[in-house]
Amino acid sequence: MFLTDTDEVYVRVGPGKDVKIGQELTIFRPVRKVAGGNSCRSRAAIRVNEWNEKDRVARGTIVETLDVVERGARVGPIGRKFDVVPRRATTPTCTRRCWRACIRTPSTARSRSSSSTRARTTG
Repeated sequence: MFLTDTDEVYVRVGPGKDVKIGQELTIFRPVRKVAGGNSCRSRAAIRVNEWNEKDRVARGTIVETLDVVERGARVGPIGRKFDVVPRRATTPTCTRRCWRACIRTPSTARSRSSSSTRARTTG
């Protein structure tokens, strides 16, 4: 069963963690390990409506859906951070000969076709 905006959810909160009514939590999926920790993909945001400290269960409403949300997803107080990073130059992974044959820029393709056309018309 997939969940979407305005659906109510129940979140089991582990010992040592606390939530507050009105707090926003993020439903996420870990993607891979990076130098500073883990890279995560946000799925949705939940607003906590009720908190039962005895049973350690929070009830909330999904306020924003970014991707498919399924039962058993991970939840935490993860803020979203968008960094603008500079573009890196790519390097070919194959041999130089293969690189030239496979990848041609529009300017190289045009110059080759125009030279071959000239050769035919003048020759």
